[in-house]
Amino acid sequence: MKNSNKKFFDLIRHFAIINLPTVTDSCLRQILTNVIDINMMTYGKTPISHDISSKIVNVLTETLQRIQRVLQPSLISGREHYLFSLRHIMVAIQSLRNVDVQTRNQTTFIAPFLKHELYRIIHDQIVREIDQYWFTDIINEVFRNVFDWDKNEEDHLYFTFPLEGRSYERPLSSLIIKEIKIQIQPVESLSQLRKAIDQVAMRYREEFGHHTFSLSVSENIALHIIRMHRVLSHSSLSNLFVIGTIGSHLSKLVRLAFYLAEIQEHTIDYSTKSLFYDSLRGVIRTTAVEGRHIGILLTNKHLRDSDIVDTISSLLTSYECPHLFSKDELDGLYQAVINAYKRDQNLTTVVITDPRRYFLSRIRQHLHIAICLPAHSELLSRISTEYPGLLKNTQVYWIKNWSPSALFVEASFFLASHDTPLSDDLRQRLSRCLCDIHYYMFNESRQIPFVGTTDRTIIVRENAPNQNASLTTGAGTSKEQVISKKGANKETKESKMIDVELPSYPYSRMLLYEQ
Repeated sequence: MKNSNKKFFDLIRHFAIINLPTVTDSCLRQILTNVIDINMMTYGKTPISHDISSKIVNVLTETLQRIQRVLQPSLISGREHYLFSLRHIMVAIQSLRNVDVQTRNQTTFIAPFLKHELYRIIHDQIVREIDQYWFTDIINEVFRNVFDWDKNEEDHLYFTFPLEGRSYERPLSSLIIKEIKIQIQPVESLSQLRKAIDQVAMRYREEFGHHTFSLSVSENIALHIIRMHRVLSHSSLSNLFVIGTIGSHLSKLVRLAFYLAEIQEHTIDYSTKSLFYDSLRGVIRTTAVEGRHIGILLTNKHLRDSDIVDTISSLLTSYECPHLFSKDELDGLYQAVINAYKRDQNLTTVVITDPRRYFLSRIRQHLHIAICLPAHSELLSRISTEYPGLLKNTQVYWIKNWSPSALFVEASFFLASHDTPLSDDLRQRLSRCLCDIHYYMFNESRQIPFVGTTDRTIIVRENAPNQNASLTTGAGTSKEQVISKKGANKETKESKMIDVELPSYPYSRMLLYEQ
């Protein structure tokens, strides 16, 4: 023990130890206020009003403080990836910069849009039912107190792509897209959006010859594509981490989202480690020098090698991997970047002064990494401790296709897509029957252990409160007092238990029952 302590002190004397104090409430509010001001004035746009800014800060501060107290990472299935921090709040603020100048000071637009963003950033990666119940109740309470906004998130959905789309006269593989088109619009008709996305899927099959791309675009699938496009088109954090159960078609959904965002997918060769690194080098050269938006899709079979996982984590964290390129190769890439942008008078000085920094910024801007993992992946159980970069530098989207509402939509879409002589009432009842059977099989086969209990409340047995009057004091003989005490003791032993109904929240006693 003495030798180990001596080695420890010999080691720490070579380091500077810095104690980082906990951010106080006032400091956190000041940080968020400054970040909001900077983002809202990006590209010379009109700043947001002080009143709206103060309300946004109140919402984000309260939300962050609550989720950090309750939604902690643990070994319980479905909570291993919880790493909620100020970074998630910054993503919500950066999303606000795309709001139109005419509507950014309107509470009726900012409140539902901010609530929608918090749902996409936080709720979309919450998988356990009791955690979702808690987050929904907390968000509703916060927005009710700050914005006096009491409408559900489902009533105000948004999508981020223009409906008119691009010109399909030329294939996507022959285009060089310099900027992803972003247009924030409320979802007025999910059915119409589903049809538009179905047309995109049809063009995808025609252009790439993927006739085996048999993905029926239901309203659930349309929502998945909309949410993935929101991530891929984000201005600062456009990397996607998708988790889903067996049969979720994760890879197909991501490829369709790439196509909708006009991001060219680069197929990664994972047959050998050297070919994998060669493919990665080619992607980095293309995104940095040519300025093309490239997407790479990594699945569970790509991430079985720990060296590859380390490389991807490093790439997501700093956008550079020292072992991918030699010094001479990096110098050549820096020179290629200078040559590519030396005609741009606005960038020439920046590029020549610090080509490495500009090189990395180009990769961050144009490289979109999408990771798809099944819910039973062994990597998920240790990702927050061994590879936190995969979580901190991506937006996690857990596809919840097991919920009764999602199953009912899929069953209804399946019956509607077939010409069956059924009345509307019978079709609805049959859809509900198929939904119940599917959900029952999910539970029986233990395919969704990470969901936990689905009960909104729990019953806790407690002692009934004592309704008896206090023991007689003052007047009365000592004999009467002794008899009274004996009677009280007897009633205490025979006290009844009562059932108390409590909300099923993450910090409730249900956590003890799950162990």
